[in-house]
Amino acid sequence: MELQELIAKYVSNSATEAENAKLLELLARSNENKELFLDSVASWNTVTDSEALLNRFDYNKALKEFENKIEDISLKNIKSASKVTNLFRNRYLQLAAGLILIIGLFFVFKSTQKTDIVISETNTENTVKSLILPDGSKVFLYKNAQISYKEDFNNKTRTIQSSGLIYFEIAKNPLKPFIIEAGAIELKVLGTSFEFKNDIKNNVEVVLESGKVEILHKAKNKRIILNPGYKAVFSKEQERLESFINNDVNYNSWKTGMLVFQKDSFSKVIKDIEKLYNITISYDTEKLVSCKLTAKFDNEPLEVIFHTLELTFGVEITKKDSSQIIIKGEGC
Repeated sequence: MELQELIAKYVSNSATEAENAKLLELLARSNENKELFLDSVASWNTVTDSEALLNRFDYNKALKEFENKIEDISLKNIKSASKVTNLFRNRYLQLAAGLILIIGLFFVFKSTQKTDIVISETNTENTVKSLILPDGSKVFLYKNAQISYKEDFNNKTRTIQSSGLIYFEIAKNPLKPFIIEAGAIELKVLGTSFEFKNDIKNNVEVVLESGKVEILHKAKNKRIILNPGYKAVFSKEQERLESFINNDVNYNSWKTGMLVFQKDSFSKVIKDIEKLYNITISYDTEKLVSCKLTAKFDNEPLEVIFHTLELTFGVEITKKDSSQIIIKGEGC
């Protein structure tokens, strides 16, 4: 007898003991048969929400319900109720237990499969890549930055793994903390905005813009609560986690496009320009070391900034290629 027909008899309460035994045998043979059984049961409104059932599967409750169903079938198929012996009833209960156990184990198997699926996002472009996570949080990836998270990311906790330079705007949800795992460091937030950097040496830097975050050095069980305007720095080599006041107004210029300099050294100016435009600049550090700049650039083309440097310091700027720049000058 075909599997579909046996399933139809089961859900319509018209199957005999032999037919239910055959159904159990077929379900045990393959996951495909179990899939078909679950889909068929759902179509008969026996299972209305498979996702919810995965989360609250109750073996004892299911067994009791199945026991009641089998007893009803027995009374229908046996002309005389007096012929229903204990042995006959126990046979049905054994069948019920086996069938439900198979279904329950299959639910667990499918649930495990789902949580093992990992979603990854990497920015391979020179421009900033923006993403919206399943919980509504916004993420901005600098070049070569990467995040990854499991498919059930927005379940009990919101956990991701990250590397590179990333800016986060976390959607508030007090019941589901947002957790970033980065080697020896774990960062936990409820709702906030901050810049997070994890380099190839597993050094970590966090600059908090709003809200509050907790940073954990797992090996030493050391925790730091970071407030707005502060940054935390973890040195992998020294195994040290510290916090400081953030004095760098250009820390997230790569995201905002804005550069502000107030009597800043030439080396600081060049470093910030390199970060924003993702280029490499070579210059004579000894000749230009004393030069300082006061200026503001709001999403200006790189050529405008170079022209300002040429006029201010009397330097000559040439492009070796699209990403390598050479600055020559006699100094200030």
